[in-house]
Amino acid sequence: MRVILRDPQPGDDAARAAGAWLKPGEPYDVLEVRAEPGRLVHFRIAGEQPGTPALFDSALFDTVDGTIPVHWRARLAPGGTLTLGPEEWSAPGFWEAYFDDDPEALAAYERGRIRS
Repeated sequence: MRVILRDPQPGDDAARAAGAWLKPGEPYDVLEVRAEPGRLVHFRIAGEQPGTPALFDSALFDTVDGTIPVHWRARLAPGGTLTLGPEEWSAPGFWEAYFDDDPEALAAYERGRIRS
């Protein structure tokens, strides 16, 4: 799945904040989709900061290619959060381990990112 960040409109603070990580008009691979009950849908994208995937409001983007990678899986966590992405990433504590530089989590991230 590929998206582009729209150009920020006046007063659009969320788009301006995303613009610090992503370049408007550039295509980006969506690495994961996360939807929490009563909240926004987010895309996990690795932007201009190498190795630092972050969550961004999906409303800031236009779809370039809506193809969902075949290796993605859906996971419904306690509390109702729905995640679509590489199966290894949906394990409880995965992202905490990734940002703690756990070697196994870093390797799992690379495997999932390459296949996206």
